Amino acid sequence: MEFALDQTGDIYLDARGNFATIDGIAAVAQRVWVRLNMHAGSWAFDVTAGVDYRGEVLGKGRNLSVIAALMKTQILLTPGVLRLRSFSLSLDPDTRVLAVEFVAETAAGLLQGLPPEEDTSALVLVPLMFKSGASVVWPAMMGGGIL
Repeated sequence: MEFALDQTGDIYLDARGNFATIDGIAAVAQRVWVRLNMHAGSWAFDVTAGVDYRGEVLGKGRNLSVIAALMKTQILLTPGVLRLRSFSLSLDPDTRVLAVEFVAETAAGLLQGLPPEEDTSALVLVPLMFKSGASVVWPAMMGGGIL
């Protein structure tokens, strides 16, 4: 069981003001999201966690194959992820938004990562929502206090 985070990475409190917790596939989804939105070397306890945004991603003329490899590596290094079934990455040159989509096999089932239905790109580096089957597993129902 882990503390739940909201779409900005802050600890999420439930409707009563208590720390919300998650487990299973929702926890794996949250771990993937954290790794993809962390700058490489920014966490002292695991300097391999995170993406080298400053060196390899941000800026003009970046190599999408290199960026895809960095993202895939972070997904595969996430505890609970067993393997990637599919992965795609695209960059909209007008909006400069990087879209990541993937399907991963996890110990808790299949996890699909896709761009969110609402624009959260101003909040995080890699906006993602996660589904398992037809259900959204992360971020959870943040507005209603149900997690």
